[in-house]
Amino acid sequence: MNVLDPNWLTIEPHDFELKYYKLLAAEKTFTKILKDGALISILDEVEDHLLEMYKIKHRKEEIDVNLRVLKGINLDTMSLEYEYPEGDKHIEDMYKLCDKAIDILEDIHKKVRVVFRLVERSINITEIPDIKRTKKLGYALVKTPEDIMKIYSFKVPSLLTENWKDLNLKYEGETVYDIRAISLFISKVEDESSDYRFFRCSVNAEFDMDERVLPVLKFKLYNHLRAN
Repeated sequence: MNVLDPNWLTIEPHDFELKYYKLLAAEKTFTKILKDGALISILDEVEDHLLEMYKIKHRKEEIDVNLRVLKGINLDTMSLEYEYPEGDKHIEDMYKLCDKAIDILEDIHKKVRVVFRLVERSINITEIPDIKRTKKLGYALVKTPEDIMKIYSFKVPSLLTENWKDLNLKYEGETVYDIRAISLFISKVEDESSDYRFFRCSVNAEFDMDERVLPVLKFKLYNHLRAN
């Protein structure tokens, strides 16, 4: 999903009002789709845009330092004073838009994180039947509010070089959720391999599985693995 073109700030035409309008329209769209149930797609895009805006702002600060000209010394504060050469209007507009974009995108990011934490509180994770810290493969047995058990396999990511988004949950199937079904599934897997850990994950609210539940589950699983 690209609500806002990745190169919106630098592509032509270099029209301040047009680009600002696109930024405000994107803000409105992000807010609407968040309300409609999206989460991870907004989080990914907003974080990508923020990263680019921070890079541009940092480059501007470096350029300003390199171009500044010593003007004199302020005797009252005993500090150096500098003046800066007048820049190209399009470049100056770009930096102004960059600052506005950071403010708007950071505000959207805060709203997304509020929803993220709401979903996080609705998910409970328990490793069963016991903790197996040395195993590198796992199954997440996800109980939905409809008492369906969705089964996902995953490889434990490197906790030193990867982050929670690198934990890939592969859908393996589903069945009616009950204790017997869980026991039979674990027994069947362990008869074939001793390399797996098992996590019972209950979702206690109605959320979109792909946009909200699975991304937040990945985050919680990753942090659970780091702690255990």
